[in-house]
Amino acid sequence: MADTLTVTRDTSPEPGPKRPSQQKRPTIFNPGMDDQIGAGSSWKPFLIMLGITLGIFAFYRIYQSYFAWTKGLDSAAPDYAKYWMKALYIDTGTLVILGSILMAWAMKDCQSCVSQMETHGRILPRHEEHHIWVVWSLLVIFCIGLYAAASFFGEQDASWHQVAIRDTAFTPSHIFLFYGVFPVFGFTSAVAFLYARKHLSNSIYAPEKGFPVSWVLVLGSSSFLMFWVAVNEFMHSFVVPEELFSAPLHWGFITFGLLAGGAFAVLFQTLPRVMELQNEERKERMMAGASA
Repeated sequence: MADTLTVTRDTSPEPGPKRPSQQKRPTIFNPGMDDQIGAGSSWKPFLIMLGITLGIFAFYRIYQSYFAWTKGLDSAAPDYAKYWMKALYIDTGTLVILGSILMAWAMKDCQSCVSQMETHGRILPRHEEHHIWVVWSLLVIFCIGLYAAASFFGEQDASWHQVAIRDTAFTPSHIFLFYGVFPVFGFTSAVAFLYARKHLSNSIYAPEKGFPVSWVLVLGSSSFLMFWVAVNEFMHSFVVPEELFSAPLHWGFITFGLLAGGAFAVLFQTLPRVMELQNEERKERMMAGASA
């Protein structure tokens, strides 16, 4: 019989909080929710939306490079109907379906909001910050679409019609500008408004505050643009064939650009609320630390 006592140490991890080395480190996609005040969301939703938008615009440009000059100069040719009118139908139908799905998503109830209202009687600061970040992400996509429409695709449209003869309103430039790029940021503005109205109705956009003027400007820009496109095409077809940007017929597009500046008004409305939410987080942490 051994004259010594052997003690076996239990090496299983002790219950309790993990050491810093064991905790999951925050990344650009998943910020450390317990360590960073104001980190109520991640970059992932924005990067997904950005990738889809840039992918659509890149497809438009590549398609034009391949088929605009070879299949897009005669609207009466069979190839025109095959390569351009079919592209018009597919593109318009796809964007309408995608926009409708996104608007339905924007109006969908948030289960976290419902649960927090039932449990706490309010939306917690972290979660409201997440909703504000999604609205900001949608506004950035709106601005990217606005830039693409007003600069790259818009300039291309004018140069195309100065070189090629316009024999139809559905030119290779118009199909992806008027029925592609314009609807992208038009739908984005509608989705952003519906999302903000639905998920920030308890604070920034409460119904008793009335309809926000900032969103009147943002939505008015897209609506006015589609109206002026119709006026522009009618006048170019029957009255003014000139395609110079300085022509009075194009002055209406400046109004659309000024109205789109309402995106900054939305930012100025939501930014103070983010600061309020961060102050609430600090107070809650101080109270939790004092009671611990």
